[in-house]
Amino acid sequence: MHHIYGGITYSQQTNRMDEIKKTLFMVIHPMNIHMPEEAPLLYAIPGRGFQDLLDRFSVSIQKKPETSWLILPTETLVLQAKDLLTGRNNPEITDRIFTPDTLCLFLLSKYGEGITYLSDSETRLLLSRVIADHSKELSLFMNGSSPSGRMLADLQRLFSYIIRNELNYPECLENLQTRKSDQIGVINSAFHRRLESLNHVNSDTLIQWVIESLERKSQDKFLSLFTHVFWLGKYNPEPLEKRLIQRYAEEIPHMIYTAPMGEDTSIFGDDASWIYPSKKFESGTIPASPREKAVTSLFSDNFPEEKACILRDALSLTKWKDPVSELSGIAKEILRLKKQNIPWNDIAVVFPDPGIALGYLADVFDDYHIPYNCSTAPHLSVSPLISFFMLLGECVEKGFRYEELIRLIRSPYLNYSWISVEKDETENYHNFLDFESLDLICRSYGITGGYIDWDGRFEQIIGHITSEKESEETGSGENGSLAYIPKRPLPRETILQTIEGTKNLIQVLRNLLARSTASEHCKAFRITLKSIGSPSPGTMVEEGGIELSDDEQNALLAFDEILTSLLQQPESENENISFPEFLSRVRLLLMDKKIKAGDNDGVFVAGISDIEHMQIPYIFIASINEGLIPRLNYRLPFVNGSEGGKIGDDLHTYLRKERYRFISALLTGKEHVYLSSFEHRDERTALCSSFLGPLEQVGIFPTWGEEPAIPEPDQFSDSENAYYSGTMMASSRWDEALLFLPDNERISDVVFRIGIERNFRFRLNRSVYDGIIRTKASIRKEMEERFGPSYPWSATLLETYARCPYRFYLEHILNIKPLPMLGSDLSSDAKGRLIHSVVCRFKRRMQERDAFPLRQEEYHDAVSSILEIASEELDTVSYETPVWLAKRRQLLGGERYGAGMFEKYVAAEIARLAPDEEGDEPAHFIPKHFEFSFGAVHEDGDDPASVKDPVDIAAIARRRLNKKKDISWTSEDIPDSLLLCGKIDRIDITKTGDFGVVDYKTGIKIPSTTEITQGKALQLPLYLLAYAEITNNNPVYGSYCHLHRSVTHAMSLYNPEYKSRLPRGKMPKSESKWEDIMDNALFQVCRQSMQIHQGIFPIHADRGCNPDWFCPYKTICRFQPDRGSHLGEWINYPEKTGEGV
Repeated sequence: MHHIYGGITYSQQTNRMDEIKKTLFMVIHPMNIHMPEEAPLLYAIPGRGFQDLLDRFSVSIQKKPETSWLILPTETLVLQAKDLLTGRNNPEITDRIFTPDTLCLFLLSKYGEGITYLSDSETRLLLSRVIADHSKELSLFMNGSSPSGRMLADLQRLFSYIIRNELNYPECLENLQTRKSDQIGVINSAFHRRLESLNHVNSDTLIQWVIESLERKSQDKFLSLFTHVFWLGKYNPEPLEKRLIQRYAEEIPHMIYTAPMGEDTSIFGDDASWIYPSKKFESGTIPASPREKAVTSLFSDNFPEEKACILRDALSLTKWKDPVSELSGIAKEILRLKKQNIPWNDIAVVFPDPGIALGYLADVFDDYHIPYNCSTAPHLSVSPLISFFMLLGECVEKGFRYEELIRLIRSPYLNYSWISVEKDETENYHNFLDFESLDLICRSYGITGGYIDWDGRFEQIIGHITSEKESEETGSGENGSLAYIPKRPLPRETILQTIEGTKNLIQVLRNLLARSTASEHCKAFRITLKSIGSPSPGTMVEEGGIELSDDEQNALLAFDEILTSLLQQPESENENISFPEFLSRVRLLLMDKKIKAGDNDGVFVAGISDIEHMQIPYIFIASINEGLIPRLNYRLPFVNGSEGGKIGDDLHTYLRKERYRFISALLTGKEHVYLSSFEHRDERTALCSSFLGPLEQVGIFPTWGEEPAIPEPDQFSDSENAYYSGTMMASSRWDEALLFLPDNERISDVVFRIGIERNFRFRLNRSVYDGIIRTKASIRKEMEERFGPSYPWSATLLETYARCPYRFYLEHILNIKPLPMLGSDLSSDAKGRLIHSVVCRFKRRMQERDAFPLRQEEYHDAVSSILEIASEELDTVSYETPVWLAKRRQLLGGERYGAGMFEKYVAAEIARLAPDEEGDEPAHFIPKHFEFSFGAVHEDGDDPASVKDPVDIAAIARRRLNKKKDISWTSEDIPDSLLLCGKIDRIDITKTGDFGVVDYKTGIKIPSTTEITQGKALQLPLYLLAYAEITNNNPVYGSYCHLHRSVTHAMSLYNPEYKSRLPRGKMPKSESKWEDIMDNALFQVCRQSMQIHQGIFPIHADRGCNPDWFCPYKTICRFQPDRGSHLGEWINYPEKTGEGV
């Protein structure tokens, strides 16, 4: 029998569902709806039922304030309902609005005496203990360690599905049962037995408890709370929730249940007749607009074009290049709406997966100054303060590894100090642990990663600096093991103080490792945090302590709740656990904990599943792409496709739910819905979702997001405003440029910054930023005084300027020192000194034995001798890292590893002076001097023939200038004095006085012949000139002995007249121009010294940096390879660029 009330069709409930669906949308007048009390079941298009029930509830609570209830499907909808009803002058009205789960929780708190509710994180914690207790039965889930949080969360999700769908698992799988499903069944049964024995419930078993309570007729007080219930149903509720609704419908005098319904019966197939399975009842339909009806038929087999026409005014669709462009387009459209006086709260942006989009959204919306609120608060674990707490626990758990300890000390939340008493003082001193000092110490002494024996390594460092101090007091210089100890990076007192503080901190943290109860662990954790100067949960911030923001205070309170919750866990009161186990439990409780977010005015950002039934004027549905909606991975964890078909978790069911959610999201927008997708993501092509197919097939929908013809400054982000402002300035449209600048920004400031950038790009070294500091006479005067006539220049110093004047400026003018390189063995300098020392000692021993030149018959004795010396030197190195042990094997070799580098060196030395196939021998250039120093401070190990006086390179240059007529430079290019000091690795001399210089190189590469010719590699020519000046001997060659994986002699520089007499070695492809190279070297160093006096240290502009040349200043260098001018360095082209521009 049909009844029509106020334009609404009602049908007397029968078993004929077809008749109900035929009359479902026979709507004539949507206004002035009157719904009779006797209709307990209503049908409504998603979104329509919410406002109707809200009005009914608002009226009912005025009459029955204590027994009227509103039940909504999502927490987001509950918050919106409370917000809408807050202004209706009844403070108690919002205390009667729940979701089904929170309603059950409310009843438990009121009538569940003796029963404890476990949150999801607490449930996971109990589940982990159940699995640990049954580990012998669970070989597939336990591999010797505790179960991971991810696995526990997956099991929890599966168990929730099993309970809410009332499945008899694993028997429901029938012939698909496996060992995996059997073990899952064991866990499930054991877990729920444990819950029952402890008198606990979780979010799933709580519903069972409420149903059982409703079924007990003696629970009159339980039912007396409810007389009027208004229940907005969710889409296809699970069987357990259906039973809960049934019990309420049977026992409560007046209950109205509104079920979502639509025209497409393949999606809206649930008629909710299960509410009253054994009696007749009346039902009604809430009217819907033509647009709403059209949306619910979107996925029907034949979506008619006339319905698409209805939607065209309310929907618009756009494709974007990528997710960032999409969000930028959304932001601009939001600003256009805001310009039309649309409040922020009337706009929503929803995503299939908001977690993926939030990373982009924060940057984009902040750039456009758009405030926003998220439907879900951020996880507590993202708080920097909580990350610090967990880092502290991880540091202790992993044995104070280098990585965790350094990050801990570096954190701004650690403010550790300790009291030390000086021996001769009575006052106590507060010392603070400084991260930068510890980092510098670790870098310098090779403490770089992994597990560190901190006490042992610190004792070594103390021993090193003690030996260094004794060496300084006795004046013994660098010898023995001190030669391979890195230079002390800080004052001795600072190093000792930092070591003391670090050891004290580690000792404080080690107190956490004691095995104790959870309560004692929590107490120790709080005390430890307080003792290291960090914020501590449950305690007030002391005066002078670290100040916390409001967000940090909220995070601290939330973490305190976690520790309190841990104490309330069953069986934890007297159980002794290890600190790692305590930390594991904290991690499980932390997984679902979220930070309480403030309710600010802003755009609402949510997931599609969060906005069901909501009504928002303007909504953006973004990222409608395949893989996001519908998702690719839809199955339950631990369930394959065949098993999913047995338990109702199949693809067809999933797609039906996803289509409903998409339809519900479309219905959320009251005024307009903006749809969008993107075409590329992470350099991969992205496809539009098939859910947009019906809309694209029936016609063209309006697009949105077009750029305006005339730029509007208030519609752009800060980045775009900067771009348009620069565009206007380039066209001298200054007034228009001002429109795009912030109020506090001046055009003159912007022009100045543009000038710097333009100057930087065009390779014109004009400013102090580019190393040109000669603009002031005072600077030039200081340079002349610092590098005056008596300044001791070294070949390395001059070579640095020749290679890169800007590096010289950073290193020797500004005195910027790079951090020591991280490494797990000797530094490159220390390795070089070690190899030099071994080779030098070997040569001197051979010299004492009069064994030069080395012959093949002396090979074994020579190898034994050099390996003996090498072993002695290597034993003085204190490193014991795997990298250093591998390097040691590379140097020494062995039966298992083959010839080492030192053995290869002996072979190369023999081959160097060996006769050729025809029996001809080279001239006997016998090694005579080793570590020959001139003008430098004398050190132990220097050659006895070393001289104290430096060599005046300027005097040599003047003599050569007077002797030669074809030199292009004049006396004005030569300074008054240029004193060269240095130490020559080795000098080989013949009986006739001819000599060659050998420079040992232990790096990856050696300087090329081209670099020598261009005057960038100056050591060999300068050393040849210097020794010839000292002894009047005849220079013949300069060579590099490259000591690396292999050993080679490179004859990089030689006098062609003596080519036939040279020792064996790798010869250059072309014959070197001996005299030109010598002259060029002299001219280069003279010119460079004068440029340094003038304050000229330009960045290389006419060539790129050599990637083969290691430079520790790379991170602060201003050189860029795309600086594009043909002029090169402007100082070489004064007529083109002008000085002082």
